[in-house]
Amino acid sequence: SVATASAWVVGTAVKLDDMVQNAALDANAMTQLIALLPRGGTLSTRSDPSVQRSANTVIKATFAIGHLLRGNRRSQRLFLESGGLDLFRQELVLGNLTTSGLSAELTSSEFRDSIGLLSKVLALVTDLL
Repeated sequence: SVATASAWVVGTAVKLDDMVQNAALDANAMTQLIALLPRGGTLSTRSDPSVQRSANTVIKATFAIGHLLRGNRRSQRLFLESGGLDLFRQELVLGNLTTSGLSAELTSSEFRDSIGLLSKVLALVTDLL
């Protein structure tokens, strides 16, 4: 829960301020946020919280990364050099992390988490473009 809240705070803080973006980058925020992303399908569901990453943590980390990337060439370079793009492509876009919950019941928390994660991934891709 601390990592989730921290990612949300970073994402909110860097949203519209170049100085804060650069201060976050100086504090190694990009590497720390990328470390919150799942590897090898390690996204947990509410029914199995023992798995490493909760959907909410991944959503908040993606939110923060997207805001760090927005209009900041330095963060974009760091993201690419850190393997962030490959991680997103393999684990979030091509993997089943963003789509597994879409087959769940529309009113389920798993479905809502999947939609939330998909929206953050699409926003991040838009920020990169």
